[in-house]
Amino acid sequence: MKKLAYIILPLVLLLQSCVRDANIEIPGTVDKVVVEGSIEPGQPPIIFLTRNKPYFGTSNFASFNDLLIHDAYISVSNGTHTSVLTEICASSLPDSLLPLLSGITGLDSATLKNIDFCLYTTFDPLIFGEEGKTYNLYVNAESKTLTAKTKIPYHVSLDSIWYKNDASYTDRGFCWARLKDPDTLGNSYRWFAMRKGQDYSFYCPIGSAFEDKFINGTSFEFAYNRAKSPGDDDPAVEDYRGYFRIGDTIIVKFTSIDPDVYQFWRTYETQVVNNGNPFAAPTPIKSNIQGEGGLGIWSGYGVSFDTTVAK
Repeated sequence: MKKLAYIILPLVLLLQSCVRDANIEIPGTVDKVVVEGSIEPGQPPIIFLTRNKPYFGTSNFASFNDLLIHDAYISVSNGTHTSVLTEICASSLPDSLLPLLSGITGLDSATLKNIDFCLYTTFDPLIFGEEGKTYNLYVNAESKTLTAKTKIPYHVSLDSIWYKNDASYTDRGFCWARLKDPDTLGNSYRWFAMRKGQDYSFYCPIGSAFEDKFINGTSFEFAYNRAKSPGDDDPAVEDYRGYFRIGDTIIVKFTSIDPDVYQFWRTYETQVVNNGNPFAAPTPIKSNIQGEGGLGIWSGYGVSFDTTVAK
């Protein structure tokens, strides 16, 4: 399998809570199943299941392990074929396959073993993603029945990408791109990037999702900072957090998404910025997960890739 990119919602929030003290009154939460699922062309569906819990206070990887939901029944259908997904955990994989799981989760092999990270997927090629197809998700977990549907849009490629120094520095900066948006209103996009040889997977900066409401049919340039990655916890790179550096090989994964997926990521990121934990209290996050006791996202991605060297 190619490397896939997923933001593991509770783990990201857990990691964020480890780097700052928080003294906040947290209201009681209603137990829910948090779904994060994705499907891309030529790839199997990947589903993460966790419980929603407060993330502030003392947190570590052991507490994250308590959030994982095991033994769920999950199926995905494309209208003509249905496949039941299998739970796969780091502890059941040989060491030679752990780098594959690192590429999906963005976590190093040691961390995956420590928390025994698990996901749900299938190797049934009849359910692998195809552009233009709709995929229906069914989840039965912890006495909750949840459903969702998503479409893999036809991808829209970037015209070009390049690196440009921040005006204040000579050795660090941002990744720029030019996009010609099709003259059909309703296109939405999401940006992922990774540094070849440095990152385990693709990561999304805040503001990664955008729509063409105000740019429909136009050609324009835009830039993104480097998203936080696990290696940024090293004090030696503190001054470079948020920046690409001269010498980096930057791989951009530019994706087309349907409007429901865009609305989720837009509202999710807004809540992360405003509250730090969008699942600890009632929020206006626009989830496409249907069914009482569930929230999260089931995302179809149309994908294109581009590479540039920072110089």
